[in-house]
Amino acid sequence: MKVADAEKKVPTAAALDSLAQARATLIGDAQKLAKDLKVEGLTDENIRRAAVTAVYGADLVKDSSDAEVAGMFKAAVGSVKKDPVRGAFPMPGGGTQHQDADNGQSAYEARLRDSWKGQKTA
Repeated sequence: MKVADAEKKVPTAAALDSLAQARATLIGDAQKLAKDLKVEGLTDENIRRAAVTAVYGADLVKDSSDAEVAGMFKAAVGSVKKDPVRGAFPMPGGGTQHQDADNGQSAYEARLRDSWKGQKTA
């Protein structure tokens, strides 16, 4: 009977795939918030806590429960996903930190610079 009980506890391939996908998503989201975040050996809760600390600072996170940190993490990731054009990251006290992104600026400048080339004179 003990072998049968142990076999029931072995995760299926589908369950392992689901766990791996969830972990990969978590790590990807955390690294969007904190680019240089090291996640090796950290639990999911500690990954969220480290990412939220990087975004909002240690003072906000130090006395927060895992559930509160999970909520802050979800909100921070949601704000990054809602601003894909500018790549803005939420910052402590509001505001954003922008990644170096072209945002179409070089194409705009090229149109201005080269606009005279397409005009015909009468």
